[in-house]
Amino acid sequence: MPKTEETVLQNDPSVAENGAPEPKTPGQSQSKSFCLDDQSPDLIETVNEVSKLSISHEIVVNQDFYVEETILPPNSVEGRFAEAMYNAFWNHLKEQLLSTPPDFTCALELLKDVKENPGDE
Repeated sequence: MPKTEETVLQNDPSVAENGAPEPKTPGQSQSKSFCLDDQSPDLIETVNEVSKLSISHEIVVNQDFYVEETILPPNSVEGRFAEAMYNAFWNHLKEQLLSTPPDFTCALELLKDVKENPGDE
């Protein structure tokens, strides 16, 4: 069954135990929320890029950084969905390779993806 990954940032003094950043000054409140749905696509793209850069920076400078592996319970909706998608992908690939004549389209695409992104799962 496929696994999911969750990023866990360690040793950040501004993050409280519940994972939310602590206010910088006593007067700041965490009750204000910010919704990206109401913003321009350019702002959303910028926020996403800054987030990626922030994670990349954390990986480089924090020697204690690690990615915690989360295994989905087999009876959960997420676990059943992930298993169904995993099986569908491999069954489709198997059918293509066993057909007469064999269709290598998906296999070649998979090999191309693995070659271009060797560290990704």
